[in-house]
This record gives sequence, structure tokens and C-alpha cells, in this order.
Amino acid sequence: GAGNAVIAHDNPYNRWVAGEAASYFGSAVQCAEIFDALLGDAARLAEMRSASRARHAAAFTWDGTLSQYEALLMRWL
Repeated sequence: GAGNAVIAHDNPYNRWVAGEAASYFGSAVQCAEIFDALLGDAARLAEMRSASRARHAAAFTWDGTLSQYEALLMRWL
């Protein structure tokens, strides 16, 4: 929601939360390589920041979350 570029450990949960535009690593070496590449790529950082804001707006707002809880509860009634 803050619009930060996301670099995350590569696992299903992080991929679901951060989405397609984040960068993922599986080792310390890969993480360092991602940082090195991104520090020199202002355009990619801007894309990642924008994608983070869009992912938050699409999946993690209170209105959306509450609607999902309401639908779940209605199914249980």
C-alpha cells in the first residue's frame, strides 16, 4: 500500500501477496543480484512501485476484504 518496490523470498504466499511485478529470490546470492540490478534501473523501480500500489488497491483494501468476509459468512448461514 505504501508503493514500495517489493523484493521477496520466492514462495507461494509471497507471490500471491506481492503479485507478478515483484522480484523474487531463492538465495542470498539471488537477492544481492536483484538489489544490484534494481539500484541502477530507475524505470524498473518506478514500474514495481506502481504495481505495488495497484496490487494493494485490487486485493487489500478494507472494502474488498470486508466484502469477502461477508460473502463467506453468508455461505455459512
